[in-house]
Amino acid sequence: MGIIDPSCVAAGPENTVYAFALALTYGNSTMPPGSQHYVIAKSNANPTSSKEMTWSIVATISSSAFSMLDKVITCVISDQGVVTVFGDTKYDPRLGISDAYGYMVIRYDPSATPNGGMASTGPGGWMNITVSNTYTLGRNSTMKWSLAFYVKDTAAGGAQKLIHLTSAHVNFPPVLQFGIVDETTKTLSHAANWTLTLGPMFPNLRSLAFSNNELFIYWISGPSEAKMSVYPLTGLPLTIPANPRMVDMWDTYPTCSNSSHVFSGFWGPSYNMLCAFDVSAVYCSSTIGDLPTAMYLTHSHHVTSNPNL
Repeated sequence: MGIIDPSCVAAGPENTVYAFALALTYGNSTMPPGSQHYVIAKSNANPTSSKEMTWSIVATISSSAFSMLDKVITCVISDQGVVTVFGDTKYDPRLGISDAYGYMVIRYDPSATPNGGMASTGPGGWMNITVSNTYTLGRNSTMKWSLAFYVKDTAAGGAQKLIHLTSAHVNFPPVLQFGIVDETTKTLSHAANWTLTLGPMFPNLRSLAFSNNELFIYWISGPSEAKMSVYPLTGLPLTIPANPRMVDMWDTYPTCSNSSHVFSGFWGPSYNMLCAFDVSAVYCSSTIGDLPTAMYLTHSHHVTSNPNL
């Protein structure tokens, strides 16, 4: 029993929530590095509120197994409970400045062979996903947006393909880079780039979310324009659709348009957005497509779990 501080959370199968964290044994920060473990925890199924969540440990492994993993950026859970974590590598001064930072992808597969000699627990195995040199947009700490999700490839009989999406904050107009994981070679490679021409002025991407083979991009342009562009993703190759569905967000989420950070995602059919400011946060929820939306939580100074999730 103990306390962990998740660096990533994601929805899992059977309406569960998974959390990935770096934990110190018994919370003792003076323990040597070998006492640090990466931990995957899972909630109970179908929680009706955060207060009703109970947690169990799925798997752990010594942090020394992935010693170059630095900042965790995003994670995703498959229908089979496979956990894939995307992060930055630690700075290495021996490398050239253009290669000093890079991506690192690790995975826990409950059906894989357990790791020997890595102080791991759990029924499955941990592994690295190789990142191809072709996957470069967002290196050197310029990456601002990152999202991982599974697309059901209709051309391949509905097989699930793991996609990683990034965008660097230095690109105008915004460029989205898509990568795809080859499950045979366990390699993340470049799949496509999208250049977004969203508005008459330079659009500012605020958040990305994915659900039911649709990509939701929330963006603002100018002093009073905020929209959601919804792109269908029904298979490979990942070509940009010509006419995305557009949802006007200005009248619905006027406060969020001025926030410093926006975080979004889906829980069931509901789109959820957390808008962070310097000293407060606003939580909003709606079902995209029919937007009678209620802004129903405002909390100052720090962010707490929403009891309605």
